Parts: sequence; C-alpha cells; structure tokens
Amino acid sequence: MAASFFANMPSTTAFGGELRAPFEPYIAYTGLRQSWTMFDTIPYFRSVRPVLVARYPSGRDVDLGPMLPGLKPYRHRTRLTALFVRFTWPNGDIEPYARGYLQRACALASLATPPGAEHPTAIGLRLDSERLRPLSEVRRTGSISSSAREFSPIVASCE
Repeated sequence: MAASFFANMPSTTAFGGELRAPFEPYIAYTGLRQSWTMFDTIPYFRSVRPVLVARYPSGRDVDLGPMLPGLKPYRHRTRLTALFVRFTWPNGDIEPYARGYLQRACALASLATPPGAEHPTAIGLRLDSERLRPLSEVRRTGSISSSAREFSPIVASCE
C-alpha cells in the first residue's frame, strides 16, 4: 500500500524523494510509475461539430446528424470529439472503424428515406470547427479562433 501511495507522489515534492527511495525498485518492477503529462498535447480546437453529408443522385448534399442509430445531432462529449477527430483524419488502425461507421450511416440513411424518394448514393464525414489560432495571430487579430470545415478522405458508397 505504501508503494502505491509513493508511486503517485511526485519525487520532486518535499517528501517524495527520500520517502519514496526504498520503494523505487518495487514501483519500477510493478509498473506503478506515473510518467505522463496531462497538458502535453496542444489543443487545436475551440469547438467541433461533426456532420454526416449524404450525397443524392440529383447532386444535392444533405447534412445529417452523426449519432447512430437515428442520425441524431451531435451533442458535445469530450470522448466523442476525439472519436470524430480520428474519423476525420484516420490513420491505419482507425480507418476500418471509420469505414464501418460510414457504411452503417449509409444503411440508416437509406432506411430513413421515405418510399418513392431518392436514396443517398454516398455518405462522408465533415468536421465543422473553430480552430484555435497561434498566439501571435491572436495578438494581431484579436480573435482566438477561426471557422474551419474539413472533410474526411473516407466516403462510403451507399449503392
């Protein structure tokens, strides 16, 4: 129990170094060491709003809510924001999940289409955001963010 306690006490505190020393081998062996930095990642967005964009045979695009099932509008949740950011710029291991998500959205959009109406031919993901500006730009313009509209390179065919 003492090792768990001292593993979470930074060694830079008044008591951390000396009191923690006898437990260092145990902390290292069991992997109790805490070595992450909470604010290491620079924030890029002030806000984000993911939107599904359905393309129809007539050429028109229709915005749909990204929340499945039901294609409901997005309500901010930190973990969902991270998911949609990853789906907008997918790397190798996220790409299959993004494709599966968009294919499911295609199926749901087709099911929601009234009888006799045209069905979507493709669905993509768009991220509407307020991108934070660098400090030098904030000082120059007086504005902390600028609007951005970015599309995921992945588009699912609904046909």
